[in-house]
Amino acid sequence: MLTSRWTRLTDARRRLGDTELLRADTNALLVDILEMLDELERSVSTRDNHHLALLGAETIEAVPRKPYLEARNEARLLAKADKSKSDACECHHLQYGRRSLHGIFELHCDALSFRLGTVTAVIGANAAGKTTLLNLLAGELAPDRGFIRYPFDPTCQSWYEKKGRIAYVRQHPEPWKGRLIDNLRFESACHGRRGSSVQNDVDFVLHRLRLEPYAESNWLSLSGGYRTRFELARALLREPALLLLDEPLAHLDMDAAENFLQDVAELSAWPEQPVAVVISSQHVFEVEAIAHQVVLLRNGGAQSAQLATGGTFFELAADVEVQRLTQLLQRIGSVHQIDRRGVFRVALEGTHSTSHVLEALLTGGINIRYFRDITSSARRLM
Repeated sequence: MLTSRWTRLTDARRRLGDTELLRADTNALLVDILEMLDELERSVSTRDNHHLALLGAETIEAVPRKPYLEARNEARLLAKADKSKSDACECHHLQYGRRSLHGIFELHCDALSFRLGTVTAVIGANAAGKTTLLNLLAGELAPDRGFIRYPFDPTCQSWYEKKGRIAYVRQHPEPWKGRLIDNLRFESACHGRRGSSVQNDVDFVLHRLRLEPYAESNWLSLSGGYRTRFELARALLREPALLLLDEPLAHLDMDAAENFLQDVAELSAWPEQPVAVVISSQHVFEVEAIAHQVVLLRNGGAQSAQLATGGTFFELAADVEVQRLTQLLQRIGSVHQIDRRGVFRVALEGTHSTSHVLEALLTGGINIRYFRDITSSARRLM
Protein backbone atom coordinates (compact mmCIF):
# COMPACT_ATOMS: atom_id res chain seq x y z
CA MET A 1 0.00 0.00 0.00
CA LEU A 2 1.37 3.38 -1.00
CA THR A 3 2.38 5.39 2.05
CA SER A 4 0.97 8.94 1.95
CA ARG A 5 3.25 11.93 1.42
CA TRP A 6 2.26 13.12 4.88
CA THR A 7 3.44 9.86 6.45
CA ARG A 8 6.75 10.11 4.62
CA LEU A 9 7.19 13.71 5.75
CA THR A 10 6.41 12.75 9.34
CA ASP A 11 8.99 9.97 9.15
CA ALA A 12 11.54 12.35 7.64
CA ARG A 13 10.95 14.95 10.36
CA ARG A 14 11.38 12.27 13.03
CA ARG A 15 14.70 11.20 11.54
CA LEU A 16 15.86 14.83 11.31
CA GLY A 17 14.74 15.63 14.83
CA ASP A 18 12.41 18.42 13.67
CA THR A 19 9.25 18.82 15.73
CA GLU A 20 7.94 22.06 14.21
CA LEU A 21 6.21 21.37 10.93
CA LEU A 22 5.86 25.01 9.89
CA ARG A 23 9.25 26.26 11.05
CA ALA A 24 10.54 28.38 8.18
CA ASP A 25 14.05 26.93 8.04
CA THR A 26 12.69 23.39 7.60
CA ASN A 27 10.09 24.13 4.92
CA ALA A 28 12.61 24.28 2.09
CA LEU A 29 14.30 21.14 3.39
CA LEU A 30 11.03 19.20 3.48
CA VAL A 31 10.20 20.31 -0.05
CA ASP A 32 13.60 19.00 -1.17
CA ILE A 33 12.90 15.70 0.60
CA LEU A 34 9.60 15.33 -1.24
CA GLU A 35 11.35 15.91 -4.56
CA MET A 36 14.01 13.31 -3.76
CA LEU A 37 11.39 10.76 -2.75
CA ASP A 38 9.47 11.22 -5.98
CA GLU A 39 12.67 11.01 -8.02
CA LEU A 40 13.52 7.78 -6.23
CA GLU A 41 10.10 6.36 -7.10
CA ARG A 42 10.71 7.12 -10.77
CA SER A 43 14.22 5.70 -10.89
CA VAL A 44 13.78 2.25 -9.36
CA SER A 45 13.29 -0.79 -11.59
CA THR A 46 9.87 -2.11 -12.59
CA ARG A 47 8.64 -5.62 -11.88
CA ASP A 48 5.23 -6.62 -13.20
CA ASN A 49 2.74 -3.91 -12.19
CA HIS A 50 4.59 -2.73 -9.10
CA HIS A 51 8.11 -2.05 -7.94
CA LEU A 52 9.70 -1.56 -4.55
CA ALA A 53 11.04 1.81 -3.54
CA LEU A 54 13.49 1.99 -0.67
CA LEU A 55 12.61 5.24 1.08
CA GLY A 56 14.79 4.91 4.15
CA ALA A 57 16.57 2.52 6.43
CA GLU A 58 13.27 1.28 7.90
CA THR A 59 10.66 2.12 5.23
CA ILE A 60 10.01 -0.07 2.20
CA GLU A 61 6.83 0.46 0.21
CA ALA A 62 5.21 -0.69 -3.00
CA VAL A 63 4.30 2.06 -5.47
CA PRO A 64 2.42 1.93 -8.81
CA ARG A 65 4.37 1.79 -12.04
CA LYS A 66 3.20 5.31 -12.87
CA PRO A 67 3.86 7.85 -10.09
CA TYR A 68 0.75 8.25 -8.01
CA LEU A 69 0.45 12.01 -8.44
CA GLU A 70 0.64 11.79 -12.24
CA ALA A 71 -1.99 9.05 -12.35
CA ARG A 72 -4.27 11.00 -10.04
CA ASN A 73 -3.96 14.20 -12.08
CA GLU A 74 -4.66 12.36 -15.35
CA ALA A 75 -7.80 10.85 -13.83
CA ARG A 76 -8.94 14.29 -12.72
CA LEU A 77 -8.47 15.69 -16.21
CA LEU A 78 -10.70 12.95 -17.61
CA ALA A 79 -13.34 13.78 -15.00
CA LYS A 80 -13.52 17.48 -15.85
CA ALA A 81 -16.13 17.16 -18.60
CA ASP A 82 -19.17 19.28 -17.70
CA LYS A 83 -17.67 19.76 -14.26
CA SER A 84 -19.19 23.19 -13.80
CA LYS A 85 -22.65 21.58 -14.00
CA SER A 86 -22.08 19.26 -11.04
CA ASP A 87 -22.44 19.85 -7.32
CA ALA A 88 -19.45 20.07 -5.03
CA CYS A 89 -21.54 19.47 -1.92
CA GLU A 90 -25.07 18.35 -1.10
CA CYS A 91 -26.85 18.40 2.26
CA HIS A 92 -29.88 16.23 2.96
CA HIS A 93 -32.13 16.37 6.05
CA LEU A 94 -29.38 17.76 8.28
CA GLN A 95 -29.92 18.19 11.99
CA TYR A 96 -27.34 19.35 14.48
CA GLY A 97 -27.75 20.49 18.07
CA ARG A 98 -25.63 21.43 21.04
CA ARG A 99 -26.18 22.58 24.60
CA SER A 100 -24.39 25.70 25.85
CA LEU A 101 -24.55 28.24 28.67
CA HIS A 102 -27.08 30.18 26.61
CA GLY A 103 -29.42 27.22 26.15
CA ILE A 104 -29.91 24.67 23.39
CA PHE A 105 -28.82 25.55 19.85
CA GLU A 106 -30.32 23.66 16.91
CA LEU A 107 -29.62 23.87 13.19
CA HIS A 108 -31.52 21.98 10.52
CA CYS A 109 -32.00 22.06 6.76
CA ASP A 110 -33.91 19.78 4.42
CA ALA A 111 -31.88 20.20 1.24
CA LEU A 112 -29.03 22.43 0.11
CA SER A 113 -26.61 22.07 -2.78
CA PHE A 114 -23.50 24.02 -3.73
CA ARG A 115 -22.58 23.90 -7.42
CA LEU A 116 -19.09 24.12 -8.85
CA GLY A 117 -18.37 27.53 -10.36
CA THR A 118 -20.87 29.37 -8.16
CA VAL A 119 -20.83 31.52 -5.03
CA THR A 120 -23.27 30.90 -2.17
CA ALA A 121 -23.77 33.59 0.47
CA VAL A 122 -24.75 32.42 3.97
CA ILE A 123 -26.44 35.19 5.93
CA GLY A 124 -28.20 35.47 9.27
CA ALA A 125 -28.17 37.28 12.57
CA ASN A 126 -25.39 36.85 15.13
CA ALA A 127 -25.37 33.33 16.62
CA ALA A 128 -27.74 32.09 13.92
CA GLY A 129 -25.37 29.23 13.08
CA LYS A 130 -23.35 30.46 10.09
CA THR A 131 -20.01 29.17 11.40
CA THR A 132 -21.67 25.95 12.56
CA LEU A 133 -22.98 25.31 9.05
CA LEU A 134 -19.52 25.88 7.57
CA ASN A 135 -17.99 23.54 10.15
CA LEU A 136 -20.49 20.86 9.11
CA LEU A 137 -19.66 21.35 5.42
CA ALA A 138 -15.94 21.16 6.20
CA GLY A 139 -16.34 17.91 8.09
CA GLU A 140 -15.22 19.52 11.35
CA LEU A 141 -18.56 18.60 12.92
CA ALA A 142 -20.73 15.54 12.36
CA PRO A 143 -24.49 16.03 11.94
CA ASP A 144 -26.78 14.33 14.43
CA ARG A 145 -29.04 13.27 11.56
CA GLY A 146 -28.96 13.43 7.79
CA PHE A 147 -25.86 13.35 5.62
CA ILE A 148 -23.56 15.46 3.44
CA ARG A 149 -22.29 14.25 0.03
CA TYR A 150 -19.27 15.54 -1.92
CA PRO A 151 -19.78 14.40 -5.53
CA PHE A 152 -17.26 16.85 -7.03
CA ASP A 153 -14.67 14.27 -8.14
CA PRO A 154 -15.39 10.58 -8.85
CA THR A 155 -11.67 9.80 -8.48
CA CYS A 156 -11.81 10.77 -4.79
CA GLN A 157 -13.07 7.62 -3.11
CA SER A 158 -11.98 8.05 0.50
CA TRP A 159 -12.88 10.80 2.96
CA TYR A 160 -9.16 11.60 3.26
CA GLU A 161 -9.03 12.45 -0.46
CA LYS A 162 -12.27 14.42 -0.38
CA LYS A 163 -11.12 16.35 2.69
CA GLY A 164 -8.01 17.34 0.77
CA ARG A 165 -10.19 19.15 -1.79
CA ILE A 166 -12.04 21.19 0.85
CA ALA A 167 -10.40 24.48 1.86
CA TYR A 168 -11.62 26.36 4.92
CA VAL A 169 -10.59 29.97 5.61
CA ARG A 170 -11.62 30.75 9.18
CA GLN A 171 -12.45 34.15 10.58
CA HIS A 172 -9.60 33.88 13.10
CA PRO A 173 -6.84 31.80 11.45
CA GLU A 174 -3.91 30.32 13.32
CA PRO A 175 -0.67 32.37 13.04
CA TRP A 176 1.87 31.34 10.42
CA LYS A 177 5.51 30.84 11.39
CA GLY A 178 8.35 32.14 9.25
CA ARG A 179 8.18 34.00 5.96
CA LEU A 180 4.81 33.98 4.23
CA ILE A 181 6.24 32.90 0.89
CA ASP A 182 7.91 29.87 2.49
CA ASN A 183 4.58 28.76 3.92
CA LEU A 184 2.97 29.06 0.49
CA ARG A 185 5.78 27.08 -1.16
CA PHE A 186 5.42 24.36 1.43
CA GLU A 187 1.65 24.22 0.92
CA SER A 188 2.16 23.94 -2.83
CA ALA A 189 4.67 21.09 -2.47
CA CYS A 190 2.41 19.20 -0.07
CA HIS A 191 -0.29 19.14 -2.75
CA GLY A 192 1.69 17.54 -5.52
CA ARG A 193 3.78 20.23 -7.18
CA ARG A 194 7.48 19.79 -7.78
CA GLY A 195 10.41 21.81 -9.06
CA SER A 196 9.63 25.07 -10.85
CA SER A 197 5.87 24.43 -10.72
CA VAL A 198 5.97 25.16 -6.97
CA GLN A 199 7.25 28.69 -7.48
CA ASN A 200 5.13 29.25 -10.60
CA ASP A 201 1.90 28.52 -8.76
CA VAL A 202 2.93 30.54 -5.71
CA ASP A 203 3.82 33.49 -7.96
CA PHE A 204 0.44 33.19 -9.66
CA VAL A 205 -1.66 33.38 -6.48
CA LEU A 206 0.51 36.18 -5.08
CA HIS A 207 0.03 38.19 -8.26
CA ARG A 208 -3.66 37.34 -8.60
CA LEU A 209 -4.43 38.45 -5.05
CA ARG A 210 -2.04 41.44 -5.18
CA LEU A 211 0.12 40.10 -2.35
CA GLU A 212 3.57 40.30 -3.97
CA PRO A 213 4.78 43.27 -1.85
CA TYR A 214 4.14 41.24 1.32
CA ALA A 215 5.58 37.87 0.30
CA GLU A 216 8.76 38.26 2.36
CA SER A 217 6.87 39.51 5.42
CA ASN A 218 5.90 37.56 8.52
CA TRP A 219 2.47 36.99 10.01
CA LEU A 220 2.67 39.53 12.84
CA SER A 221 3.42 42.39 10.44
CA LEU A 222 0.14 41.93 8.53
CA SER A 223 -3.22 43.55 9.16
CA GLY A 224 -6.28 41.35 9.64
CA GLY A 225 -7.38 41.94 6.06
CA TYR A 226 -4.08 40.80 4.54
CA ARG A 227 -3.99 37.77 6.80
CA THR A 228 -7.34 36.76 5.32
CA ARG A 229 -5.98 37.25 1.79
CA PHE A 230 -2.91 35.09 2.52
CA GLU A 231 -5.20 32.41 3.94
CA LEU A 232 -7.14 32.57 0.67
CA ALA A 233 -3.88 32.24 -1.29
CA ARG A 234 -2.92 29.14 0.69
CA ALA A 235 -6.40 27.69 0.18
CA LEU A 236 -6.20 28.16 -3.59
CA LEU A 237 -2.91 26.24 -3.73
CA ARG A 238 -4.86 23.17 -2.62
CA GLU A 239 -6.93 23.34 -5.84
CA PRO A 240 -10.13 23.06 -3.79
CA ALA A 241 -13.46 21.95 -5.16
CA LEU A 242 -15.21 23.46 -2.13
CA LEU A 243 -13.95 26.73 -0.63
CA LEU A 244 -15.47 27.86 2.69
CA LEU A 245 -14.95 31.47 3.82
CA ASP A 246 -16.11 32.39 7.33
CA GLU A 247 -16.73 36.13 7.76
CA PRO A 248 -13.82 37.15 5.49
CA LEU A 249 -15.02 40.77 5.29
CA ALA A 250 -14.86 41.35 9.05
CA HIS A 251 -11.43 43.04 8.90
CA LEU A 252 -11.77 44.82 5.54
CA ASP A 253 -12.73 48.37 4.69
CA MET A 254 -15.25 49.03 1.91
CA ASP A 255 -12.76 49.19 -0.96
CA ALA A 256 -10.82 46.15 0.24
CA ALA A 257 -14.05 44.18 0.71
CA GLU A 258 -15.17 45.01 -2.82
CA ASN A 259 -11.82 43.91 -4.28
CA PHE A 260 -11.82 40.73 -2.21
CA LEU A 261 -15.32 39.74 -3.32
CA GLN A 262 -14.51 40.46 -6.96
CA ASP A 263 -11.47 38.18 -6.70
CA VAL A 264 -13.57 35.44 -5.11
CA ALA A 265 -16.21 35.69 -7.84
CA GLU A 266 -13.63 35.42 -10.62
CA LEU A 267 -11.66 32.62 -8.97
CA SER A 268 -14.78 30.52 -8.41
CA ALA A 269 -15.47 30.50 -12.15
CA TRP A 270 -12.05 29.30 -13.37
CA PRO A 271 -12.84 27.33 -16.56
CA GLU A 272 -10.30 24.57 -15.84
CA GLN A 273 -10.84 24.38 -12.08
CA PRO A 274 -14.26 25.70 -11.04
CA VAL A 275 -14.80 26.06 -7.32
CA ALA A 276 -17.95 26.06 -5.21
CA VAL A 277 -17.52 29.00 -2.85
CA VAL A 278 -19.56 29.30 0.35
CA ILE A 279 -19.10 32.64 2.11
CA SER A 280 -20.71 33.66 5.40
CA SER A 281 -21.05 37.33 6.21
CA GLN A 282 -23.02 40.04 7.97
CA HIS A 283 -22.43 42.27 4.92
CA VAL A 284 -25.61 41.20 3.16
CA PHE A 285 -25.67 43.69 0.30
CA GLU A 286 -22.00 43.18 -0.56
CA VAL A 287 -22.08 39.37 -0.74
CA GLU A 288 -25.43 39.36 -2.54
CA ALA A 289 -23.80 41.24 -5.40
CA ILE A 290 -21.63 38.23 -6.33
CA ALA A 291 -23.80 35.36 -5.07
CA HIS A 292 -25.64 32.91 -7.29
CA GLN A 293 -27.51 31.61 -4.24
CA VAL A 294 -28.32 33.06 -0.82
CA VAL A 295 -28.84 30.77 2.18
CA LEU A 296 -30.70 32.37 5.07
CA LEU A 297 -30.29 31.08 8.64
CA ARG A 298 -33.26 31.96 10.80
CA ASN A 299 -34.94 30.30 13.79
CA GLY A 300 -32.59 27.33 13.53
CA GLY A 301 -33.36 26.67 9.89
CA ALA A 302 -31.07 26.96 6.86
CA GLN A 303 -32.78 27.38 3.53
CA SER A 304 -32.28 29.01 0.18
CA ALA A 305 -33.70 32.54 0.39
CA GLN A 306 -36.72 32.91 -1.89
CA LEU A 307 -38.15 36.40 -2.28
CA ALA A 308 -41.90 36.56 -2.80
CA THR A 309 -43.02 38.87 -5.59
CA GLY A 310 -45.13 41.92 -4.91
CA GLY A 311 -44.67 44.76 -2.47
CA THR A 312 -42.04 47.44 -1.95
CA PHE A 313 -39.55 47.22 0.92
CA PHE A 314 -37.05 49.81 2.10
CA GLU A 315 -34.97 50.91 5.08
CA LEU A 316 -35.06 54.48 6.28
CA ALA A 317 -33.28 56.57 8.90
CA ALA A 318 -34.98 59.88 9.68
CA ASP A 319 -36.05 62.04 12.61
CA VAL A 320 -39.76 61.28 12.45
CA GLU A 321 -42.37 59.54 14.56
CA VAL A 322 -43.95 56.31 13.35
CA GLN A 323 -47.41 57.88 13.19
CA ARG A 324 -46.20 60.78 10.99
CA LEU A 325 -44.26 58.42 8.72
CA THR A 326 -47.32 56.22 8.30
CA GLN A 327 -49.49 59.20 7.35
CA LEU A 328 -47.06 60.32 4.64
CA LEU A 329 -46.63 56.86 3.14
CA GLN A 330 -50.37 56.21 3.06
CA ARG A 331 -50.62 58.95 0.46
CA ILE A 332 -48.91 56.67 -2.07
CA GLY A 333 -50.14 53.25 -0.96
CA SER A 334 -51.20 50.97 1.85
CA VAL A 335 -48.60 50.56 4.58
CA HIS A 336 -48.23 46.87 5.35
CA GLN A 337 -45.69 47.11 8.16
CA ILE A 338 -43.27 49.51 9.85
CA ASP A 339 -40.61 48.16 12.22
CA ARG A 340 -37.94 50.17 13.97
CA ARG A 341 -34.63 48.32 14.50
CA GLY A 342 -32.23 51.22 14.71
CA VAL A 343 -33.71 52.32 11.36
CA PHE A 344 -37.25 52.10 10.03
CA ARG A 345 -37.99 49.03 7.93
CA VAL A 346 -41.08 49.66 5.82
CA ALA A 347 -43.22 47.34 3.70
CA LEU A 348 -45.71 48.87 1.26
CA GLU A 349 -48.32 47.00 -0.71
CA GLY A 350 -47.91 47.28 -4.46
CA THR A 351 -44.93 48.37 -6.54
CA HIS A 352 -43.50 51.85 -6.01
CA SER A 353 -40.35 53.39 -7.45
CA THR A 354 -37.64 54.77 -5.18
CA SER A 355 -38.18 58.26 -6.58
CA HIS A 356 -41.91 58.05 -5.83
CA VAL A 357 -41.31 57.11 -2.18
CA LEU A 358 -38.58 59.73 -1.67
CA GLU A 359 -40.74 62.43 -3.22
CA ALA A 360 -43.56 61.69 -0.77
CA LEU A 361 -41.19 61.85 2.20
CA LEU A 362 -39.32 64.99 1.15
CA THR A 363 -42.55 66.80 0.29
CA GLY A 364 -43.70 66.06 3.84
CA GLY A 365 -40.61 67.82 5.22
CA ILE A 366 -38.79 64.66 6.39
CA ASN A 367 -35.02 65.00 6.82
CA ILE A 368 -33.72 61.65 5.46
CA ARG A 369 -30.32 60.48 6.71
CA TYR A 370 -30.34 57.04 5.10
CA PHE A 371 -32.51 55.26 2.53
CA ARG A 372 -32.12 51.89 0.79
CA ASP A 373 -34.52 49.92 -1.36
CA ILE A 374 -34.35 46.28 -0.18
CA THR A 375 -37.16 44.90 -2.33
CA SER A 376 -34.74 42.62 -4.21
CA SER A 377 -32.51 41.83 -1.23
CA ALA A 378 -32.62 38.96 1.24
CA ARG A 379 -32.12 41.66 3.85
CA ARG A 380 -35.89 42.07 3.92
CA LEU A 381 -36.22 38.51 5.26
CA MET A 382 -33.90 39.05 8.23
